[in-house]
Amino acid sequence: MPKLVTAKDGDTLCGIAMDNGFLNCDPLRADPANAPFLNRQLQAGDVVTVPDIVLKTSDAPTTNVFKALKKNAPPVSIRFVHGSQNLPYLQDTTSTLLNVSNYQTNRGGAGGLDNFPTAPEFHPEGHADPDTFKVEVVDPAAGAPLHVLLEAIRPQYTLDPAGKLTITGLAPFTGADQAARSIAQLDCPQVRSRVAFRSRYLRLVTDELPTLTSGDKQALPDQTLLVTDMADGNGTGQPADNDTLEILDQQVRATYVLQNCPAGSPCAVTVQLPIGGAARQRVRVTFHVFRTTVNGANVGGISLQSVRFRAFRWVRRFFAQVSLSPLLAGAGIEFVDPPAADMLSISDGSGAVCNGVSIFGGGSSSIFFRLEPSPDGTATFPSTPVSVDLGSIPAPRTPLAAGGAVQAALPAGFTAQVFDVPRDRNGVGKACDVVISHPSGRVAVRDEVVDDTNAAFTVSVARVNTAQLRSERITPDVRRLTYAAPGRDDAIDIYVVGDQVDQAGTSVRRAMSITREIGNLTGDFERHSPLVASVFMSTSPLTGPAMDLSDNECFTVAHELVHVLADLGHVVKGDLHESEQLMRAGTDRVNSATATKRINDSPVLVNMQVPEDPGTARLNLTSRIRTKGAPFIQDW
Repeated sequence: MPKLVTAKDGDTLCGIAMDNGFLNCDPLRADPANAPFLNRQLQAGDVVTVPDIVLKTSDAPTTNVFKALKKNAPPVSIRFVHGSQNLPYLQDTTSTLLNVSNYQTNRGGAGGLDNFPTAPEFHPEGHADPDTFKVEVVDPAAGAPLHVLLEAIRPQYTLDPAGKLTITGLAPFTGADQAARSIAQLDCPQVRSRVAFRSRYLRLVTDELPTLTSGDKQALPDQTLLVTDMADGNGTGQPADNDTLEILDQQVRATYVLQNCPAGSPCAVTVQLPIGGAARQRVRVTFHVFRTTVNGANVGGISLQSVRFRAFRWVRRFFAQVSLSPLLAGAGIEFVDPPAADMLSISDGSGAVCNGVSIFGGGSSSIFFRLEPSPDGTATFPSTPVSVDLGSIPAPRTPLAAGGAVQAALPAGFTAQVFDVPRDRNGVGKACDVVISHPSGRVAVRDEVVDDTNAAFTVSVARVNTAQLRSERITPDVRRLTYAAPGRDDAIDIYVVGDQVDQAGTSVRRAMSITREIGNLTGDFERHSPLVASVFMSTSPLTGPAMDLSDNECFTVAHELVHVLADLGHVVKGDLHESEQLMRAGTDRVNSATATKRINDSPVLVNMQVPEDPGTARLNLTSRIRTKGAPFIQDW
């Protein structure tokens, strides 16, 4: 009596036939009940009819001994493995997920400096990288050569009523995207086993094939599978947007077509694994792009599209190697007017207290300034002088106390925010910032002066030029921008300006990070909201456009985010891996397979600058990012 078998994922007609004593799927294909499955692969839940086996008798003598070879054992199968040095092939552990490699593509070994093996079988240089993998096929009836289709599989998204994207299916890429993200004829030679075939060591890479001539894919084209984004910056959050496609939502599929299947639409076995698995997480970031003038052009001509492009193309690609991806949090991307000249900075840099005695003698010292409507605003209040008596402040007359006195001395209608500024490394105490506002519009502070006998006790006004931000240190200009767009404490704020210059107006850097440095900044030095977890990005051609729609300067944003996430500095000069690390001081300006893009993970450790004593440590950066960066990371 025929038998009914319910198919599972990966089942084939040949496989079910072999499991039930047949050599191949011919008898199953001949049964009319299986007609729906003749021209497609089986799907989970399909009910396959297995006909009765026709017994064959023989009149050969029973006194002779015959050797028989079972042609379909073990059953045909395909799987991903990492491999091992000692276990028999079929006893190796089956991989359950795949990861993007942290190694330079053509390097291997426990130290990450050996040549990556291009020959099959076990090689310690390939085995040392835990992210390498192989495709294994078991087919007792197959002969060499044996080939497999290896391809990236894209997620299919649906937007629910709450506005959340969820994956509702998976499907192959098509056309040119499929060709770029697949190896159509992955060679799997027979290994030292009668029935097993294995590929060489393979790696997942994220560099896009069409636009690079020396990227990761080109470095080792036959042993790398491209799993990358499609970001163009034009996304609006819809399921079909190119920006929506996540690298870590993709899967990797291997397909082997059975050599001895007699059908015109042959049987195939497949295996499919996720990338990153449960380790996947998201890093919350918010971009604040400043305008050069009120309601004017954005610095560097930066657009919403270019910001999205940088985040969803290059940050995604580099962070995929640590199973992270950026998530726009809070405002996501906002465009902000430059702040008015409305902030008094008291004892900036020095943190010096005031004596309370005037340099003119015989009386208390004071702070004097004038409040006027900013010329680029709509305020209507009259020019208003303000005088602050410093002598009335109880000793020790700290900058914070002086800031409180300024706030108390403001005329009716004016309000102020007083910020306690963390102590500068070269200061004797903490400075103070006072941001003054008026309900009718933007305020300008003019004619600021102080007559205290302590010359180190100073008063200045932050007059911010967003096209040329003074950032040779955490200046009042830098602080004023953070107060203008403070963001969220659980997200990393990225402030986009034109250029970053020193006091002389000389360009000083492409980007700057304000990290927590919890390891050694305590007491007066400890940074607090909103002066933590910030990145300042330049867009000026003087430093190279790092926020436009090109692929130039593609490392900078990710580099600065790692400063904040891992709460550390750069790779120590002279480290054996300095030239390839994302955290090298001065990232490369053009991408390549050997460029500054790697985030080290075990077994390759890199010597880094850290805030903890003694100031450097050989560490696993991937692990540190996840532990130190936990306040800014959320589950997938």
